[in-house]
Amino acid sequence: MKKVLIFSGCIMLCLAGLFTASACGTSDVTIPEVETTHFAEPDLIRHKVGETFESEEFIFTYNSVKKVDSVNDGEYKPSNGKEFYQLELTVENKLDTETHVNYNCFIGFADDELIDQFYFTDDILRGILTEKGDKVTGTLTYYVPEDADKVEVIFQYDMYHEEKLAFSVK
Repeated sequence: MKKVLIFSGCIMLCLAGLFTASACGTSDVTIPEVETTHFAEPDLIRHKVGETFESEEFIFTYNSVKKVDSVNDGEYKPSNGKEFYQLELTVENKLDTETHVNYNCFIGFADDELIDQFYFTDDILRGILTEKGDKVTGTLTYYVPEDADKVEVIFQYDMYHEEKLAFSVK
C-alpha cells in the first residue's frame, strides 16, 4: 500500500509540473510566418509558352499552360478558392549519357509562396532519358489560390546544381 501511495504521489507531482510548465510558457509562443524559399529569385529568366531553351542537361520546350476545371478525366476538382493550372512540357536529354528528370524537379510558387503540385502525368514520372535526343512530354498540374497574381514553376535538377529555370504560369 505504501508503494502505491508513493507511486501515485510521483505521478501527480509529474502531472502538476507538466500543467504548470505548459501554462507558464504560453506568453512566449510565437506563430511562424509563412515560409518562402530561395527558389523565388527575382533575377531568374522567366520562360513563356512556345519557347525552347536549354539547361546544363536538358532542352526544354514549354508547350502550353492552361487553367483546367479538373484533372484525371474529372476525378479531381479544385476546392473553393483554388484553381488548377496545368503546364505541358517536353524535356530532351542533351547529354551523351543517361540522365533523369521527374516531377520532383519542378516546384511551384504563387506570389512567391510555395504551392502544391497536385497532379502529373505518367510521362513526366518516367524520368529516365537513356541517351542524347531521348525525350519525354507530359503535364504538371498545380493547385493555385484564385487570387494569386504571379504564378511560376521553377526547375532545379537537384540540390547539387545551382542552375534554376523559371516557367511563367500566370
